[in-house]
Amino acid sequence: MSRLIDPQFGRGVIIPYAHGLLQGPIPGLENINEINTYLNIFRRSRATGIILSPGYLKYSIDYLIGKCVPSLILVIDWTNMIKTYRGVNPYNEIRTGIYTTVEEAIRYGADGIK
Repeated sequence: MSRLIDPQFGRGVIIPYAHGLLQGPIPGLENINEINTYLNIFRRSRATGIILSPGYLKYSIDYLIGKCVPSLILVIDWTNMIKTYRGVNPYNEIRTGIYTTVEEAIRYGADGIK
């Protein structure tokens, strides 16, 4: 827990950054260069954790290596529940599932999973 909670202050800041997995492409986060620009900002922000999907992580792992970088919380589940098109969920039924495994999260060095 000391990687997610700053021991000096007794609290932490975790940045959720897996919206593309849940909502589809988001303006400003549509390609890996845009995504990595924000990851670089988060890396320097002193946030104690970041929630990422395996898709982002595959291209961005370098931003989470080294000292004083946010801890990784890897998203392993998926749902179409919040994907919308012009405010309407286009799916007839809600589906959920497991996107990746706990073992893969461990291989990536994740400190936690969501």
